[in-house]
Amino acid sequence: MRTIQGAGCFDLDDFDTLALRVKGDGRCYISTIRTESWWGTFEDSNLWQSMIFAPKDEWYEVMIPLSRYLPTMKGKVVDIKNEMNRSRICGMGLSLSVNGGLEGAVMGNGDFRLELDWIKALRREDGRRREDRGR
Repeated sequence: MRTIQGAGCFDLDDFDTLALRVKGDGRCYISTIRTESWWGTFEDSNLWQSMIFAPKDEWYEVMIPLSRYLPTMKGKVVDIKNEMNRSRICGMGLSLSVNGGLEGAVMGNGDFRLELDWIKALRREDGRRREDRGR
């Protein structure tokens, strides 16, 4: 699942964490953030990815610091020194991680299920919980 491409960008510059409330199937998923390109490549956007675990049959709040998102290209982590352009987020998505993830997670081909209740942007560095666009 992902946001509609071309719907415009939004600004997460004032935030440092994404929170997601998910109910899953015991598999790992990949959370992807797409930003406007500033790497000097031929691509029009840059992808940043982080793994999340969705426990089976229970609602769970996943907190992902934006600093844990790694830059990727064609599914591989790339070694660059640039930081994520948090002020120009052009899209987000969740996808199944078939062959990677946490020890004990369900792996391989087969049926999968991920429910998403909400996504929020938080500022947690100073201990305050400031929320952006919820639900």
